[in-house]
Amino acid sequence: MWQSGHFREAVTAAARKVNVETQNKLDRKDVSERRLFQQAFSQDAPKAGQPRLRLMEDDGSDTYRSVHRGAAAFAEGFFAAIRNPNSHADGLPDLPQHEALEQLAALSVLARWVTAAAVVTVWGRRSAQASRSRVSRAASRAVRPTPIRVAEAGPVQSP
Repeated sequence: MWQSGHFREAVTAAARKVNVETQNKLDRKDVSERRLFQQAFSQDAPKAGQPRLRLMEDDGSDTYRSVHRGAAAFAEGFFAAIRNPNSHADGLPDLPQHEALEQLAALSVLARWVTAAAVVTVWGRRSAQASRSRVSRAASRAVRPTPIRVAEAGPVQSP
């Protein structure tokens, strides 16, 4: 898509990929996009079937609360302001390459957070490289972080 100049479609495809990889990491297919990330980064304790992503240890600090509130808001903002119009607004002109790169950069931040985050379940914490003492080998392979490749942009052209 990128090589053929379909930049809006490339950003949309990358957003879908980050959403799917987050669903896979959390084993959640029942929610997506805004609701998925709100629940994933929620500061509430995990519930059965609703694990959480943790970007840092809960030390009770304002920083912990701010980081997780901000990650949820960032994801919501990305999907509301970028992914949804790209997917649902008919007749939009294609994005200039530099704007698509900016949107991919924002998505890359979210993808990095998801990749680096530990999964916390009602049964305990699974780090980004799952604890071998609490998780079976098969489960360990399932939660091993795999960097989410957003897009292969190629050379950047000036606007």
